[in-house]
Amino acid sequence: MILNIYKPVRWTSFDVVRKIKGITRESKVGHGGTLDPFADGVLIIGTGKDTKRLSELLNTKKSYVAKLALGKGTTTGDPDGDITSETPVPSPTPTPTPEPTPAGPEPVTFPDKNLEVAI
Repeated sequence: MILNIYKPVRWTSFDVVRKIKGITRESKVGHGGTLDPFADGVLIIGTGKDTKRLSELLNTKKSYVAKLALGKGTTTGDPDGDITSETPVPSPTPTPTPEPTPAGPEPVTFPDKNLEVAI
């Protein structure tokens, strides 16, 4: 069975695996990627024979949403550490967009990165 589980803050990925083992009574339970204890989000769990399918899911497209505290340094480099420094971060200023040429911008392709940029 493949499960889509919400992992709350302070739980480790293994805490979730242990809980699922207890609920399902499956001896073989694994997850499709570790989330830090200070992160919450979706944790993909595989049970029984489906634990082998987790590697397939690791190669799929994912997206993340993050909340940042810019300008703060901590003893651990994460939200759990003590703040060691605070640096003011200037507000972003909009950059004027240049007028396009009548023919439009020329695309520049970076094949090794699968990226196309119009300049």
